[in-house]
Amino acid sequence: MRRVQLNAMNFSSGMLRNQDGQGMMEYVLIAIVVGLIVLFIAAKFGGTLTNRFSAAKSTVDSTKIVDGGEAQPESETVAGS
Repeated sequence: MRRVQLNAMNFSSGMLRNQDGQGMMEYVLIAIVVGLIVLFIAAKFGGTLTNRFSAAKSTVDSTKIVDGGEAQPESETVAGS
């Protein structure tokens, strides 16, 4: 009977030592799930996001800084000249 108690104690103490890395493993699994969600969203909406960033880039590229530091699209500066 005493041997069974010792084996149970050894088993439970071994389980406690093995759970030290459990918290880290949970964080790794959460990071994997978040990464998969980001990849899914990028694949699903990738074309839309690319078009929006391209439109924003072309707007920024076509903006000209005039005297006084105000930004105006080039089409307005050409028409106003």
